[in-house]
Amino acid sequence: MTAFDYSGSVATAKRLIARFGKTVTLIKRTKTGPARSPVYVPVETSLTAVDLNKAVRDKAGTLTGTTERKLLIEGGASAVPAKDDVVTIDGADHVIDVVKTLNPGDTVVLYTVWLVN
Repeated sequence: MTAFDYSGSVATAKRLIARFGKTVTLIKRTKTGPARSPVYVPVETSLTAVDLNKAVRDKAGTLTGTTERKLLIEGGASAVPAKDDVVTIDGADHVIDVVKTLNPGDTVVLYTVWLVN
């Protein structure tokens, strides 16, 4: 049995994220120097992401006064987002809380990233 080819799904995700997304900056802290006294250097990478910022409702449908912010980032991006990285959106920094990868058949289609409000 041959494996399913997910390249069409990856291409569709990239096309839609490019169409509806905007440029954000992912800032990863890279450790350099000796192990005894490492130096953390911020490395910035520009990515295209769809910004989903929505109001949270309780079970009854009432607005709770809080928002949930998450990003959809294309798979195969030049940098892979991780917990505690920082994302700059419209000049404001947000810390990444959770990263989920949609990767059927070991093909990364996209990353869903939840941000700390």
